[in-house]
Amino acid sequence: MTQMKRAQFLKTERTYIVSTVYVLGRKVRLHLHFDEDGGFWVNSPDLKGLVTQGDSTDEAITNGVDAALSLMEARAKASARSLRR
Repeated sequence: MTQMKRAQFLKTERTYIVSTVYVLGRKVRLHLHFDEDGGFWVNSPDLKGLVTQGDSTDEAITNGVDAALSLMEARAKASARSLRR
């Protein structure tokens, strides 16, 4: 399953909070933003296309880890398919 461990949680940067996690042995920074309509949303400078949200900080970070895992697995499958061609 997921090899995830929190390296650092909630380091404040200007308009967002940075959480660093490890997903499948890869370091991934998650930027946690406050949503004006309530809740939080997450993106990552390390994984283009990763955007998710949650009602609480814990839910948003958990969803960010799940999204990172899904993106990494999908990209690995796509890469494997392209090598077989």
